[in-house]
Amino acid sequence: MKRGYKLRIEDILDCINKIEEYLQGKTEEDFYRNYQLQDSVYED
Repeated sequence: MKRGYKLRIEDILDCINKIEEYLQGKTEEDFYRNYQLQDSVYED
């Protein structure tokens, strides 16, 4: 079954919100030193 564009946009927005939560309070240095954090961001 094909998903409509509105559902795809909702998925994208959900991912953006998750990434913002993951990165809250983190510095760029924190990000580059934490491979688990990088994977979380890149996979979402």
